[in-house]
Amino acid sequence: MLFRLISLVLTLMLCSFPSHAAERYSRAERWTQFARSLEKLHEQRMKSLPYTTQESIGGYGGIRSDPEYYREVKYLEPGSGKLLAVVQRENNAGKLLHVIELYIHDDQGRVSREYLATYLPGRRETPYQTLITLYAYEGGLKAFRQFDASNDLLFEHCAGEIDGQKVRISFDEFDVPDDAGKISDELERKAYLSCFQSLPKSAGRYLNPLTELE
Repeated sequence: MLFRLISLVLTLMLCSFPSHAAERYSRAERWTQFARSLEKLHEQRMKSLPYTTQESIGGYGGIRSDPEYYREVKYLEPGSGKLLAVVQRENNAGKLLHVIELYIHDDQGRVSREYLATYLPGRRETPYQTLITLYAYEGGLKAFRQFDASNDLLFEHCAGEIDGQKVRISFDEFDVPDDAGKISDELERKAYLSCFQSLPKSAGRYLNPLTELE
């Protein structure tokens, strides 16, 4: 009887772990796939876009103490010099991805979307950071909302001028207002509504960067 009771307790304990493990695995899987999709998107874009490159070597001090840890390549639009992408790879035979940033521009040459994935040195199981940044422009205001590859809203920011007055608004994931109408300062409330009215509170289809190829 005691053996059966112990077996039951152990079974229940083991059964309680998979949900958390599955959640962690799902996040790791999504973020890893996101980084792979960014690499594919970058490869496809560079086949169709004219570009020039700038290369440099960079690294870290401290515990890592490797000032030549990565090789960075910036991809620029000829003439305008607009940044199209930044790719850092480990500066060794493996040339594994360290950081990738991609910039998507609108018809007026402004950044409309930005993607990023970063791996920590020595930690290859999943990206340390993933970002999807959506931009909006309204009059003299420039705003963006930032999400991770799990579609969590991390940060929103807006700066510029409205009614002849300069404004600067920033909220992190804990302070994003549920109802902009409750912002007490009238100018800030008006600016907030103007800044973010066209920006969704979800990354939506851009959770898959390959959407850019459609």
